[in-house]
Amino acid sequence: MFRITDENSKTLIKMLKDQGDEICKKEINKDYIISKIQNYKFGWLKQSERAQIGQRKYHNKTKYISSFVLCSIDEDLNAITINLLCNRNTLRKEGMELLNIIENYALDKRYKFLQLQSIGDRVSYYIDRGFYIVMDSPEYKNIKCEKLYYMRKKLSTKSL
Repeated sequence: MFRITDENSKTLIKMLKDQGDEICKKEINKDYIISKIQNYKFGWLKQSERAQIGQRKYHNKTKYISSFVLCSIDEDLNAITINLLCNRNTLRKEGMELLNIIENYALDKRYKFLQLQSIGDRVSYYIDRGFYIVMDSPEYKNIKCEKLYYMRKKLSTKSL
């Protein structure tokens, strides 16, 4: 996990700004990614030392981000907000791993909800994982989708 206050967070954020559009499969505009980076409080990412197939090389840089998630806290709702979760096409399982990490973190800290915004073709994935649609909105100009869905998942803290 990294936090906005960590010493290495500036390096990680620069890497996200440089590689974010590729990690998000060019479905999300770079300006939208940068806006989400500016509002995060903590996050997780996975790195590799080699570029993956189809990934451009970054002038002798040795680290490549394969997936990331940026989060913030909604104190009023006692929820963790997933501001942005992206992973490269070749690593679909990493998105699920990051979602599991966030959910376990939220349960450990006794948050009541996880919430996120999902683009249209990903909604069924989140519904299968226990999220429900709170509301939808028309197409967002920086995302290639028909609708943007605001989703939430109630967390069970009874077993803790």
